[in-house]
Amino acid sequence: MSRKSIHLKDFIEDDSPKVEHTTDYEFFKLRGDNRLVDTRHVNRLIASITANDLTMYNPIMVDSSGYVIDGQHRLAALRTLRKPVYYIVMPEADANDIVTVNKVNKNWSPADYLDSFVSRGYEEYIAFKKAQDLNEGFFTITTLLYWFSSGKERDLKAFKDGKYKFDPSDEIKYALAKTKRLVAIAENYDGFPRNLLNNSAFHAACKEFFTCKGILMERFFNKLSDLRRPFPPINTKRQALQFLADIYNNKTRGPRISIIDTSKNCILKYNMKNTI
Repeated sequence: MSRKSIHLKDFIEDDSPKVEHTTDYEFFKLRGDNRLVDTRHVNRLIASITANDLTMYNPIMVDSSGYVIDGQHRLAALRTLRKPVYYIVMPEADANDIVTVNKVNKNWSPADYLDSFVSRGYEEYIAFKKAQDLNEGFFTITTLLYWFSSGKERDLKAFKDGKYKFDPSDEIKYALAKTKRLVAIAENYDGFPRNLLNNSAFHAACKEFFTCKGILMERFFNKLSDLRRPFPPINTKRQALQFLADIYNNKTRGPRISIIDTSKNCILKYNMKNTI
């Protein structure tokens, strides 16, 4: 007796979106809440597609009106090369899908998420953007997330999900301003580690140091300006705190700073006595 072959596809209704293609580039439109097109990335794609065009296996996604949900860089490269654009229509796609797709694909940088939520009117992100503009050149977006955050929504995941909460307390603004002043002085010294601005341990230490009650800030900055010792390796918050405390305590007979280790953290203590 003959046997009939049975395939899994026989039991599955094929309602997946169909891949289409066109050279009508005017059909495609860019959304204002998508990330900006990076010319360098487009040029890299042009070179890659010229060498081996696999874009038919990686179609761009658009909504029913032709607005690009994912793939605007591929579109720009294919338009330049005058090649067909392979695409899938997602009829009910919206701005949230742009964020979701790029989060899964890991295509977006923190700046892309920030620009997207700002363009959509998220007040927390608009406030954060203003803070970023004030601190441009000093700190990255990831670093500022640490400074201007509160509770569990401090991490980058909440930022990407549109759940970020901006925390612009006066105390934090004060500490951040002092950290910028520290960096402006310290970066003039030989051996200043340029990657210190991206070091989370350093920022955690500065946040605690400059919010510690009782510290005489001008004493610290005067001693920092006279610093002659090289910068030590800073890999932990404790190392960074120790470095800041050593600068403050150097040749000091008055109140000094000590570091107290706890089970989960290390904290500063400002001693009114003359010993550590």
